[in-house]
Amino acid sequence: MKPAARPFCRSGNRAVAASVLLCCALGTPVHAGEVTIENGGPRQSITLRIRDVTVVGVLRELRQTYGFEIAGLAEADQGEAIAASMSGSLYDVLARLLRNRDHVIVRSAENASGVEKVILLAKGGKPPPAIGANPPSSHD
Repeated sequence: MKPAARPFCRSGNRAVAASVLLCCALGTPVHAGEVTIENGGPRQSITLRIRDVTVVGVLRELRQTYGFEIAGLAEADQGEAIAASMSGSLYDVLARLLRNRDHVIVRSAENASGVEKVILLAKGGKPPPAIGANPPSSHD
């Protein structure tokens, strides 16, 4: 007597199979994006390779690696995931990465990376709201 054929998807595997099919159908990548930073010295030259990560995600990775501040991140448009490769000083790479956004890059002689802060401006070039700032008085 031949054993009965067992179905490929058991009840526990059906949810996994359905999730994978749903992700593929929606165009959502099953794998996570990747940011690779090759450091030859942030003031001289770094190489940045980006695969399926938003600009905001790349900024977070660079902040973690080089220790600069970012203002306006909460208000920033997440945008689409990008794929790119760029080289240059940290300042040059940041300027290229943010070329389609209103921003300010504050340089610093004290910070080893040469960059103290990146400020993402709201649409229309307005600075992000200052935290703890006093509102302007009407008597100015």
